[in-house]
Amino acid sequence: MVNVQDEILDLLENLAAAEYYHEFLRENGTKDFLFIRPSGNPIDSDGFKKMTLCGDVIDNYSEIIDIDKLELLSDTSAMCVFIMRENFEYKGIKNDDVAIYTSILKKIKNQWMFSFIHRSSGEVDMSLWNRLRQSMT
Repeated sequence: MVNVQDEILDLLENLAAAEYYHEFLRENGTKDFLFIRPSGNPIDSDGFKKMTLCGDVIDNYSEIIDIDKLELLSDTSAMCVFIMRENFEYKGIKNDDVAIYTSILKKIKNQWMFSFIHRSSGEVDMSLWNRLRQSMT
């Protein structure tokens, strides 16, 4: 039997491996899904689809680097902070980002789904995260 942590880790890995984020989030996001961009501006799944398909963003590669925090809040809700490397082009400008994601997940009809995701800028200082981890041990 798969445990809850493995189910959520699979969801995160599938997010990183998704060819089209908007399709993945439509299938794996709640009806009221909300994504907060690095600018602080919100976007729902319909807006995410428009942004993805307009041609401004070309995704090349994504991978989960680390799961910094995964906390089960109840049997049907969880909070996860994860670190993702993303290589993409935005309006012709190449980006190779390491970003921190904060997410809230809900289990609906026996499936873990994203309810909320907030992405940091792609200029994370990983040495600060490493120092924090060391101070907590």
